Amino acid sequence: MPITFNAELHEYRTDAGVLVPGVTSILKDAGLVDTTWFTDYARERGSAAHLATALWDRGELDEDSVDDRIRGYLNAWCQFRRDSRFSPSLIEEVVYNEAMQYAGTFDRAGVIGDRAVILDIKTGAMSPVTGLQLAAYQRCKPNFRTRLGVQLKDNGTYRVTEFSDRNDWNAFAGALALVNWKHNAGVAA
Repeated sequence: MPITFNAELHEYRTDAGVLVPGVTSILKDAGLVDTTWFTDYARERGSAAHLATALWDRGELDEDSVDDRIRGYLNAWCQFRRDSRFSPSLIEEVVYNEAMQYAGTFDRAGVIGDRAVILDIKTGAMSPVTGLQLAAYQRCKPNFRTRLGVQLKDNGTYRVTEFSDRNDWNAFAGALALVNWKHNAGVAA
């Protein structure tokens, strides 16, 4: 893979060491992400829930290690998996769009019935911007035609949102162009 991800710094670099913007940072720098709710607690909760669901999907989760504050989100994911019969084939996959020069890490891709699905897991509110985020990942993995957001709730329930607006890709490409222009012009993000 021509791209590496440094989780500690949350940055993507090519094999040549060139920094490549990530999908989330592009959307944030374009002014499309409301960071009002991005508290340390929310960030830690999301990271812990993502880790728990990924380990569960890989069959590697020690159930006793799950913090009580995360258990409801994990239960919601397990219920979604049972109800939808979603079968993941890719988990926390790093992708790179060399032509457009962006990278990212999507949560899951797999199948529900006969539909190839790429999805994003949220522990907070679902935003329309998630559609743009998924459209960017979908351009890296075009075989996955259905884009879903799965909002996990602490009470063990979930809500699924399908993103089907064809303009989502155009909006993401516009955000990428804006962020690149700001960077090249020296305009603060």
